[in-house]
Amino acid sequence: MKVSTITNMQSRAKINPLGGSLNLKYPAMIWADILGTPVIRPADIETTALGAAYAAGLAVGIWTENEIFCSGEKMKKAKTFHPILAEELREKRVASWCKAVERTFDLADLSL
Repeated sequence: MKVSTITNMQSRAKINPLGGSLNLKYPAMIWADILGTPVIRPADIETTALGAAYAAGLAVGIWTENEIFCSGEKMKKAKTFHPILAEELREKRVASWCKAVERTFDLADLSL
């Protein structure tokens, strides 16, 4: 899952992820819990095709950037996942994940 945007809103970040794993609610729930911040899943998950269609429509003048990006209509239908883990448990899980990642550093010879 890629993170498309992280924006600060009242000292809290909100994350708008992209990718096929968004078809499932659990990846978004895990992100919200681990990062300790809301994750906003767009109403239209197929953003690659949508972006190509928007670009083509903009190129030939079917619509303007304001019509696409400023209406806020897509965000009205977005699903927001809020973190539910207690801060202490979240910190333990993040530390455990970091430890697991560190253990993988010497598993491959990257000098090839």
